[in-house]
Amino acid sequence: MADAISRDEAGPLIEEGRSLLAARRFADAWEVLDRASRLDKHNPEIHTLLGIASVYQEYLDDAREYFEKAVELDRDCAEARCGLSYVLMRQDHVAEATEELCDVLKTHPRHAIARRRFAELKAADSIEAWIAGLHPSMFVALPKAARRWKIPAWFPVSKARRVAIGVMLACITLLMFMCVHNKWFFLERHAGAGTGLKPDRYYPASIPLNTDIGRRLNRALQSSSQTKEIFLSDDEVSSLLTRAQALLKSGEHNEARYLLNRLLASNADRVSLDVAKKLDAFVKSPQPERMHYNPEIDDVVEHGALFRGVYVKWLTRVVQRTNQVFLQVSPALSHRSSDRSTRVVVIDRSPVLHKPGATVEVYGEVLGVDAQGGDDRIVFIEGRQMRALERRSR
Repeated sequence: MADAISRDEAGPLIEEGRSLLAARRFADAWEVLDRASRLDKHNPEIHTLLGIASVYQEYLDDAREYFEKAVELDRDCAEARCGLSYVLMRQDHVAEATEELCDVLKTHPRHAIARRRFAELKAADSIEAWIAGLHPSMFVALPKAARRWKIPAWFPVSKARRVAIGVMLACITLLMFMCVHNKWFFLERHAGAGTGLKPDRYYPASIPLNTDIGRRLNRALQSSSQTKEIFLSDDEVSSLLTRAQALLKSGEHNEARYLLNRLLASNADRVSLDVAKKLDAFVKSPQPERMHYNPEIDDVVEHGALFRGVYVKWLTRVVQRTNQVFLQVSPALSHRSSDRSTRVVVIDRSPVLHKPGATVEVYGEVLGVDAQGGDDRIVFIEGRQMRALERRSR
């Protein structure tokens, strides 16, 4: 019973001694730990810490006694054995010191300090020179200072006030959670939840999809992401790769995007597909004034998925705006298309309102095509630039 009480009393002294060692107050640490050893004489940790306090003060004989006592109490105490090895090295007992390191490695094969010192000892050209450069920290590390949270001076000391502040913070946290939860619910209810689409760099975010035209945009995006496989010969694959590389070097990113889309949707071998993916990462958005490749609307309608991300610059007329986002325009007749059954819908986020009938130049990237039938097709474009053209006076 008395021994148990003594051990309990020694516990705080051990922690205090560790803190003093971490602060490099070795003499003070030794005094505190010496008191702890009188209370708990059979604790190897106390003798190890006393050895560390002694060895850092260059009291090698005392340190040796403490480390040997710790090893006697606990044969597997690696820290005490490493400390004893240092003392023996300094006292020119190299063989005994090496034996201590070997004993550490037998019981703790992955012990970093013992492995490093043993490797250095084997590789040393001069044992005397190596011993002369030793330091206690190379064998026994000082305890790390424990981080303790301190109550700020401005924080109320009264327990009742602390409880009141805790309750207030909990209420604020709950209120914020409810607000965020309700916001998500609002977005799910009005933004067409359950579409199954994952946002990507082509997906037009923050667009009301719970409408007829919104659902058609949804289908266009899905069809663009599910491209049918194109069968190309090896010569065609090689030619497309060479052409795409040449286009990227010359700055023709728009056509390069189309060719890479064809390659990535083809039956090309794995090596060619990997090259195409790497080239795809270098494709940039073309400049409107320097865009030479401008696909025809008929080609986009026929092969919509292959034109995903390809930019177009079409001259057209405004029909109407829907949901303040979708701008419906007439087919690009100036691009030699006489098919009036195809509609072009531009995702237009700009606050500029274009009047119906106005002539505009649409510049943007193709998102996809939704074709419900032969007479009802919509090409969706992410509008990047809408330039209104004024009519010339006669």
